[in-house]
Amino acid sequence: MKKNRPQTLKEKRRNLIIKWLLYLLVMAASFLFMTVTDIVVPLLHIPIAICIAIYEKNELTASFMGLLCGLLTDVACGKLFGFNGFMLTVVCMFVSLLFLYVLRHNTVNYLIVNAATAVVFGLLDYLFFYAMWGSDINGRIFVFNILIPVVLTIAISPLMWFAFRVIHHYFGIKKEHFMAEQSEDIVRE
Repeated sequence: MKKNRPQTLKEKRRNLIIKWLLYLLVMAASFLFMTVTDIVVPLLHIPIAICIAIYEKNELTASFMGLLCGLLTDVACGKLFGFNGFMLTVVCMFVSLLFLYVLRHNTVNYLIVNAATAVVFGLLDYLFFYAMWGSDINGRIFVFNILIPVVLTIAISPLMWFAFRVIHHYFGIKKEHFMAEQSEDIVRE
């Protein structure tokens, strides 16, 4: 049976490297899935970026990962380069700060934030790429290019939450809690 002992510096470094390699592997696999298929696919990088923003305690790291996931989404979807990158950078920074200071790390809060982000991304995408130019006359583009990927993104997000929760549990840095005992021998005047 494994005893609870503090992690050594070598174990912390090894876990950190494995955790970030797994993050990058998940991002690469989702990028490949989004680019190879011809069917309508979910925007997989939105839940990935939000999961990383929730679990990482540094808002700069969350912003950088949001930028990377957003740029990968731009390339995979064939959109204007930097559009999703900028938006996901800002969203990840605010999500990181929100979960650091206001919200608790639970599934319901993640699902609410992820659904709101996916809906806002879909509506902004529709507004700037289709509605502004008058391309969508009968609403087919909204249903097939915007609504279905947003619904699929919301539907796949619990799986992403579970995957990143497992990665963070096994390879995250463990917090060490110490209890100080109060001595009865102290004389107070």
